[in-house]
Parts: sequence; structure tokens; C-alpha cells
Amino acid sequence: MIATGSWEDADTGLKADGTTDPAGRVLRYTRSGEEIYVAMVHAYIGYNSSVSNLYNSEDVLVFVSSGWNSTSHIPSGTIETTRIPIATSPSRAWPSGAPRITTDQAQWWISANADIWAIMSIGTASDRLNSIAFLTFERENAKEYDDGGSKIFIYADAYRCSFSISNIGGNNSAWGGDPYSWSLPSAWSGLKGGADLRKYIHPFIASYPLSNTGESNDNYVDGKDFATSYLIVPIRATKSAGNSKVYMAFPTCFNDPGTWKSPIKTLKAWFPVAPGTGIADGDLISIPVSWNGQTPVTWRYIYKALTAPDGGQIDVAVFYDVPA
Repeated sequence: MIATGSWEDADTGLKADGTTDPAGRVLRYTRSGEEIYVAMVHAYIGYNSSVSNLYNSEDVLVFVSSGWNSTSHIPSGTIETTRIPIATSPSRAWPSGAPRITTDQAQWWISANADIWAIMSIGTASDRLNSIAFLTFERENAKEYDDGGSKIFIYADAYRCSFSISNIGGNNSAWGGDPYSWSLPSAWSGLKGGADLRKYIHPFIASYPLSNTGESNDNYVDGKDFATSYLIVPIRATKSAGNSKVYMAFPTCFNDPGTWKSPIKTLKAWFPVAPGTGIADGDLISIPVSWNGQTPVTWRYIYKALTAPDGGQIDVAVFYDVPA
């Protein structure tokens, strides 16, 4: 990402090699005068207990912020938060001590250029419930209209990702709520109360869900449009048996609550895929992409069936590259 010229290392006080606490990385995005910080840190979230109905989750927490405090090494300004869960457990206590995070692992796939990137992950099989997840980031210079927000759009989704948002048993969430506890150092403690984990972020005027919600595994069957969402995920892509073409539709996203359901753009970083309809895991799909009446440009997307070791699947195609 740094090699694209649109990203730079924002703080050497965060390193992903485990020599800093927390382990993580923060990059600063400066494309065409737009400045934003994206920090990814390794954390353990949920409730500090081994009670069976109090979920704990090992995550990569993703903080999107308008500023960065290079002294405390934390986000500053306006902050939104999302996540890439690795594993969850309703029955394992927090690690002993400070508390410290565990060592569950995941396999990741990453594609990126200057203005669009995607991360997909599958948790490695373990004694916990291992998550599947994806996260996309895109910036589009030509929005349909000026909504007063940035030109950046972020979407995340996952399965096997519940965590406790209070000390009352059974009050678990996957999205929308902030964790009851987390393993991040004390410098981060002031951020936790507003760290509602969002599936969709349009910095800094729109995000959803607005209230905590548990995980679901509908895998975008017949699309998705929740009353609390700022995003419509349309019907899944399928391959025609008659002409072998892939028929698909990009998700449509919206802007701020003041103009409810006012579309601002279609996301270009991903779209859902119907499994078993002629598209194979790993296939590259060429799509003519256009916006605001511009001449279409062919982009390629890679289809990945994210299958959890403990059951459940998410089928999506994410941005791969723009062929020369």
C-alpha cells in the first residue's frame, strides 16, 4: 500500500511484529488532499470471564480516524471502528495476567492499489470458534453528488464473531456495540466507550448498524436491506448457463441520516456471489466498471468462498486488479 504513493507509515510507535503493545500498524492516506488514518491493532475483546454465555473474541480492531496522537500512539479527532475477527469463544477465560491476547491464527488474502483494497481471512482451526471475515476500503473521486462527507467508503462482514457488550450474560453482539472490555493498553481506554464496531463506514457522516446486533449467516441470500442500514446488498452474482456470462450487481450505499435512503454511490470493492452456480472458488471475474457516465473500465474481481472451520460460509468477489 505504501508503494502506491497514497499511503505512508504514520507512527513507528506501532509495529506489527509484536515488539509494541498493542501489536499493530497505522497508515496515513493522503490521496488528492484527503487525509485519513487507518490503524489495525491486535486485541482481545468481550468480557473478562469464563462464564459460558459471555463471549470473548480475538480480533484485529480497525480504527478509522481524522487524526493521530503520535505521543500516546492512539487515534484522535473523529473516530470510527470496525473489525476483522479471528476467533471467538463463549467458554474460555481471558488469558491470565494483564490480560494478554491469545495466539489464534488466520489465513489472509490481500489485494490493493492506491484507492481500493480488500482483505479476506479464515481463522485457523482451533479449540475455539474460528471466524471468517472480509474488509474492503475504497475511495471514489467522482461521487454522485457532494454529501459533505469524504470520498471514502468502508465495508466489513464476518461470521463467528460475537462478543460481550455488557457484564450481563447473554448480551452479546457482533456489530454496533462497543466491547465491555478489551486488552488494549490504558492509553486506549478513553476510546472504548465510543468504539461501536461498524459494518459500513462513510467517514465521518454515516455508519451502520446504529444499535448492537448479533451475527448472522444468511450469506446475502436474496440480498440484504435492514431497516437500520445505510447499505443495500443486492441479489448474488450468478453465471448464466446459456452464455457463460456472470450477472451481478454492486451494493448501493447511502449517506447521512438527515437524507435517509439517499444513494451516494455503488461500492466497487466487492459483491456477493451465489455458490454452486458455475463460478468456482478462485475464479477471476471481469466486470466493466463505470460511474457518473464515464467510459467503463474493465476491473477484475476474485471470487472466494470463505468457509469457517466450524461451519458457515461467506461467498464474495473482491477487487483483484485492473488489467493493463
